[in-house]
Amino acid sequence: MKKLLVLFTLINCIVSAGLAQNPSADSLKQLLFTEQQDTSRVLLMNLLGKNYRYSKPDTALMIAGRMLALSREINFTKGEILALNLTGSVCLNIGNYPRALEVYFEALKISEDTHDNKNIGRALSALADV
Repeated sequence: MKKLLVLFTLINCIVSAGLAQNPSADSLKQLLFTEQQDTSRVLLMNLLGKNYRYSKPDTALMIAGRMLALSREINFTKGEILALNLTGSVCLNIGNYPRALEVYFEALKISEDTHDNKNIGRALSALADV
């Protein structure tokens, strides 16, 4: 649990700081290959998907689909929301606005059901972007 907390905190710091440099795809793949804990794998997949969302959107969508399936399998609600947000972001970038709206509304519903105000705000902001 402590390892997950440290990993999650590190990921939040990287994302919150808005750094232009992301961990390389190769290093993320290596971490993903060696990581055993499913929730940590979901968080690493999210970083990898974000790394690919502009350069390889098909790959990012495939990663988001795997994230979503794994998150639902292990009942990891935050991972499910991350996967939906990644899917929405990629769909928005490639111009698939109906699909972007669909997944952002799904993320909003899950966030509302779990009373996750931070992700409610994110989903509403994403919907406004579409």
